[in-house]
Amino acid sequence: MYSILSLILFLAGTALVAAGLIWLTRGPMLELLRSNSRMAPGARFYVRSFALIIALAALAAATDFHLPCAKQSESMTFMGCLWWAVDGLDSVFWSASLFLIGYVLLLTILFAVLGRYHDE
Repeated sequence: MYSILSLILFLAGTALVAAGLIWLTRGPMLELLRSNSRMAPGARFYVRSFALIIALAALAAATDFHLPCAKQSESMTFMGCLWWAVDGLDSVFWSASLFLIGYVLLLTILFAVLGRYHDE
């Protein structure tokens, strides 16, 4: 029973990590993209593609989760189940951080190329 509970807790944690990261970065990223007159028309595209990339990164990391074996799940307490689910979240954070770094690099290159069109 606790193996199914650990899977549910892990998937809920994965969804919360992805949604929290998108929620925290969406507004400032939209303001940053709209500050450049050449990038303003594509601001919604970049924000939506960022949300899609983070969601897919979290989903890809969630596929790496392994349920405890039958022997472990029999002896597992609720806290053991909780720690099992939280232990699997390191791959979600790692995957999301790598994609976030890549996206920041992409936006930095775009702003370096289009920097002369910055509106005040």
